[in-house]
Amino acid sequence: MDIEHLLAGLSLREGHPLGVLINYKCALCRRTWWGARSNADCSRCKRAGQELPLEERVGLGHFRCDCGRTFVGMARGDVRSKCHGCQALVLPHTIEPPGQVKRKSNLAHHCELCDGHGNCPLKNRPWQ
Repeated sequence: MDIEHLLAGLSLREGHPLGVLINYKCALCRRTWWGARSNADCSRCKRAGQELPLEERVGLGHFRCDCGRTFVGMARGDVRSKCHGCQALVLPHTIEPPGQVKRKSNLAHHCELCDGHGNCPLKNRPWQ
């Protein structure tokens, strides 16, 4: 499966309960936020935000591995996370705004950026 096909699955607008939310970035102050199309202006600069490309979205990723396992964790659209079932690296299927997630297991976050050693830049990102 090619990267474009996998990244196409990251769209929040198609069949997702949070489908109206879009990840924006301000070109002037670099602030990022999630909002609806009607909320596309930066609250700091009052300038229109630019919709982030799918591979740059950061938030809560939902993953589906070919082995049948599904899992949730902090993700960026172009960073794969390790499936704890078969050890395959998997891109997120969807990404939604970060928030509180009730842990369902004691398995640790393990993505390509941190390689499972903790202090991951995705988890420690200062949300604005």
